[in-house]
Amino acid sequence: MSAARWIAAITVAALRLTAGQRIDEDSARLEILQTVFPGMQIVAENRAPVPKQRRQDLLDFPDAMAGQIVYRVTGAASGSAENCASEDAATLRHSQVRKVQIVAYRWPKQPGVLAVLQYQFPDISPAGACWSVARMVRISEEVPRRVLETREIAVQHHSDFSRIELKDLNGDGVDELLVEFDWGGAGTTGSSLQILDLEQGHFEPWIEIPTRQAGGIGEIFTQVLDLRRTRASRASQLCFTRTGLGADGELYRVPRISKPCYSRGTELGLR
Repeated sequence: MSAARWIAAITVAALRLTAGQRIDEDSARLEILQTVFPGMQIVAENRAPVPKQRRQDLLDFPDAMAGQIVYRVTGAASGSAENCASEDAATLRHSQVRKVQIVAYRWPKQPGVLAVLQYQFPDISPAGACWSVARMVRISEEVPRRVLETREIAVQHHSDFSRIELKDLNGDGVDELLVEFDWGGAGTTGSSLQILDLEQGHFEPWIEIPTRQAGGIGEIFTQVLDLRRTRASRASQLCFTRTGLGADGELYRVPRISKPCYSRGTELGLR
């Protein structure tokens, strides 16, 4: 077997893991990136954190991409999200250099690959509406691989995913996708959680709901998914534990705890 065919065979095997299993092999991740960014130059750089917009506030914003390999992807911007993120707000100069991080899984119970990408154009300073690009894609199983579906997170002052996870919430044996991402603007910093059903082979949103908020006018709070109560309802209700910490710049003497549940289809956006 030639070296090229041997490498191809290893890549195919890496992408045919158990459904829902994370894909960490370098060859498989490169193939995914080549599918998402066709014809572009892609170079793996290191595992150092990508420089991001940092915020100081009362809430912790973890980075779900921390420790992931950084890929340098060079090619012309495409689409409205990239056109905005690649343009320097002061000079209007456009960059072609992306710093990309990726988390990928086998699509649960269906052929194909699920990839979540976070990237910036680091050599320019874009407008706050498009600090970075956050994208979820489904890629075909068959060769040549192609992008079947793309879903973008369209929020202002976004720089990180704080959660990327597959988890079965309704007990049907098929994992849902949970992505939590930061946002901000007008003195307010926050994050939201999207839960997406994957059973039918595409992204089907169940809910988008704020999970953190601080600064500006309104309550300072966190909101955490309650797996036990959510699973008890077979995810007909998506239940949370909400902790109010303060409001309008003043902290409560005692945190205020509540346990709300929301129906599928709820979209509560505070951004």
